[in-house]
Amino acid sequence: MKRSLAISLKVYFGLMAYLATVKLVLTLLPQVFRSPTQAAAFEWKFLAVWTVLGLLGVFLVDKTGFPAAWGESISVRERLVFPAVFGFLLWGGGDHYRARHWLDKNRRGTDASSLDPH
Repeated sequence: MKRSLAISLKVYFGLMAYLATVKLVLTLLPQVFRSPTQAAAFEWKFLAVWTVLGLLGVFLVDKTGFPAAWGESISVRERLVFPAVFGFLLWGGGDHYRARHWLDKNRRGTDASSLDPH
């Protein structure tokens, strides 16, 4: 087995272990989902399908010449820091808007978007 494939498989199985842990936690908190359709996506049979399809993807990525999931050609900064900062900025901006909107609605008793700013 090639080294890049072995690395990719380790990373993938680590992610699947994390997904199984999340599923077990969600079993204890069934009210997390807004609808039964959302909850159905986390049923064990679907997680098994996603796992098999993802494993097939790992093998195909190795065959096509893409870099390994945790290959040495990409620095830790490019792999973790840049996406984390970008994601935090995206999440923070949207969350700030929702929080402000919620505060305005609850303070004034009305939807903030319907208030006339003049």
